[in-house]
Amino acid sequence: PLPQACPNETYVATIQAALTQELLPTFGIANLSDVTFVFGDLHLKDIKAWREEHMGGLGVNCMFPLFQQPYSDLAEELTCSPYKVTISVSAVNGKGQGVVAVGEKFDKGLVERLTKEGKIDPFGENGEFHTQVEFGKMQKC
Repeated sequence: PLPQACPNETYVATIQAALTQELLPTFGIANLSDVTFVFGDLHLKDIKAWREEHMGGLGVNCMFPLFQQPYSDLAEELTCSPYKVTISVSAVNGKGQGVVAVGEKFDKGLVERLTKEGKIDPFGENGEFHTQVEFGKMQKC
């Protein structure tokens, strides 16, 4: 586990240890250059740059498939994906407390509600909340 106030060096060292001691041997991966992290960052350039510098510095490949995509496009895609995908709120911080709840389904309805209320970023881009994605069987739209 990471400490509450975690310096960058500790965070990166913990990720590196988890990768080299757990991920690589468990999945038979030869080295970190064979690993790709996929991030859901939308528009925060400083966070993207930090991930590229520190995770890339470990030799891990970084992908940002959603970066700079319009919110309206992403909200629409939430409702019509060829894959069965469940996205839910996994953590709530700061301004997100009392606005969203852990376990709440992250869907077009939630994005519309948060946009209308205007209290927090509807995609949690400022750390108000985090999400987890679960993939299931393919489905037809």
